[in-house]
Amino acid sequence: MSPDWRAVVDRVRTHRPEVGAFLSHAVPIRCDHEQITLGWERDSLFADPASGKEERQLLLQAAYEHFGVRPSIHFKRDHERAGTDTIAVVESRERDAALKAALDEARQHPVVIDAMRILGARVKDVSLP
Repeated sequence: MSPDWRAVVDRVRTHRPEVGAFLSHAVPIRCDHEQITLGWERDSLFADPASGKEERQLLLQAAYEHFGVRPSIHFKRDHERAGTDTIAVVESRERDAALKAALDEARQHPVVIDAMRILGARVKDVSLP
C-alpha cells in the first residue's frame, strides 16, 4: 500500500469522511506527484460516489496539499487488482490483528492466569468493550 495514497485519502477524510471511505475501496494503481490512477471493481458501489465532479476536486485538492502539485486523476473500472490491496482491506487486517492482540493480552493477564490456576478453570470466552 502506497503511503502517499493513504496520506491523500486521510486528507480527504478530514474534509469529507464519506468520500474518504469510498476512496478507501479503490486500488491505487499509481499515486505520485504526476498522476493518481485508481482501479475499481466493475460493479463497485463506491466508484460512482467517489468520482463525481465535486469528489474529484476534493481528491485533487488533497493531492495538492500532499504533493505540492496537482496530479492528473484517472479512474479505471474492472481493474484486475480491484478489491485487493485497498486501504479498506489493509485497515480491516489491522483491526483484526489489534483485536487478536488485545484478546491474547487479556488471556495472559496475571489475574486471569491466577484465577485459572486457583480455580482450575479455563478461559472460555473473552469480550472486549
